[in-house]
Amino acid sequence: MRSLCALLCALLFMACGEASQPVADASDTGIADALVPEPDGVPDEDTHAPGTDTVTETADADPLDADSETPEDTVVLDEDTYLPPEDTYLPPQDTYVPPQDTYVPPQDTYVPPQDTYVPPQDTYVPPQDTYVPPQDTYVPPQDTYVPPQDTYVAPEPDFNPGWIGGACDDASDCFDIDGAVCLTDGFSGGHCTEPCDLYCPDRFGPNDSVSFCATTRDGFGTCMARCSAELIPGTGCRPGYACVDTPRHDDPDRIVATCLPLVDGAPALMNDLQAPIELAAAAAGLDDERIAVIDLGLDPPMVAQINGLSPIYPASMIKTMLLAEAEHQVETGQLALTDTFVINAFHHTCTGDPPEDPRPQLVIGDVVALELLMDLAITRSDNTAANALIDYLGREAVTDYMAALGLPTLQVYRMVYGCEPYDDPDWDGVHSNTMTALDTAELYALILDGGPGFVGAARRDHMQTILAAQLLSNGISEALPANAVWMGKTGSTSTKTHDSGLILWNGGRYAVAVFADLPPATGKPLIRIFADELVNVIEDRNP
Repeated sequence: MRSLCALLCALLFMACGEASQPVADASDTGIADALVPEPDGVPDEDTHAPGTDTVTETADADPLDADSETPEDTVVLDEDTYLPPEDTYLPPQDTYVPPQDTYVPPQDTYVPPQDTYVPPQDTYVPPQDTYVPPQDTYVPPQDTYVPPQDTYVAPEPDFNPGWIGGACDDASDCFDIDGAVCLTDGFSGGHCTEPCDLYCPDRFGPNDSVSFCATTRDGFGTCMARCSAELIPGTGCRPGYACVDTPRHDDPDRIVATCLPLVDGAPALMNDLQAPIELAAAAAGLDDERIAVIDLGLDPPMVAQINGLSPIYPASMIKTMLLAEAEHQVETGQLALTDTFVINAFHHTCTGDPPEDPRPQLVIGDVVALELLMDLAITRSDNTAANALIDYLGREAVTDYMAALGLPTLQVYRMVYGCEPYDDPDWDGVHSNTMTALDTAELYALILDGGPGFVGAARRDHMQTILAAQLLSNGISEALPANAVWMGKTGSTSTKTHDSGLILWNGGRYAVAVFADLPPATGKPLIRIFADELVNVIEDRNP
């Protein structure tokens, strides 16, 4: 395009500006050739025939060119290759789209009503024939006639009249017995007897049987009549009594057929705890010592005892009495657990100090609460704490409370000392502290279950908690299985070894007290042997 424009400009310049120049012959092919561009760089065919002057014009030749002449020496300028920019302008397109007609005419939703008429059903049910003829309910009367029973009771034979095993209304009927007792509660027709430890006296009349020392349910010996088939054929005993093999009191290996009273068909005097405890004591070499065991799981409780009411110096065992009296005074409002007391020179003495107890020793001038004194006196057997309790509670008050509970052998007269001097200004110098195995076991029974005149449940629970925290043992607690509960107190001097408490194990509930008039080096191993035997007894009784 640029070449073409340059060529046209050159032609115009030659025509106008150079008219005086000679005009080239139209047949001159140089100009014709210059007027016709060569497509794609290939020259057109030469249309000038040799020997002729004829010029063949192309159909699209410019008329102006036909009249112009171009001299032979015409210079053809170089082609101007400038190309003007293409006109790329595009007019904006018309993008308008007319809205569509979205109108939808409403549908005809009318539904004519259906014919829902249902003709009534014929529900008539003819009445049923419900007539039931009456049943024949007549029951002929039963023959309820019971012929009268023969209630005649033959009079008792003249069996041991006025003697052991004979009938009685009161002690005067037992005319041939010194210190006679007439047992009537649970004894059919009354029963003449007297207490015994091992043997009973005999009388040799025509209607007399031999006597025998049997153990009552409360652990004591009483004289009974032996069975006699010669005097009373068949049963060998008076009516209301049965012939039962019975161990002798304080001699369990000796078993004799004895007439025992029946209550609801069972022998009332049968004591199956006494003999095993006696055998256990014999196995431990303690059969001459003071022992009491009470089976609290029975109603009423059953007691086994050996020398159970023989007093002995209790050493620190009196601290259980002090604990009970302290709870008694708290319950009655005389004292409070938070009341404080001063340790003075009369209280202070040598005392126990278990290595596992981190609490410091009490010293003169210490101000101590009542509850701590109670705890120290039991759990580590603190003598100073016990003396303070004796002083502030009152030794007479302790002894009187025990007597009111029916435990008259539990007595406090003086303080306890672990070393010299024995400086107790309120001691009369005559009476000593005393306890017995049986009353001690009875006190533990009250601590567990309560009883007339004893403190209530809250105070008993507090006592049980303190007793269960005992840090000392003289053998019983060491023999118990790990799952047994022990709540107890020990007592020892240079010549005495005691242990006592409550055992809750294997479904059994037992109170036990062992007082051995033996030094600890001898007494403690023997108490441990007895405890092993006691565990076997409890296991047999509570499988």
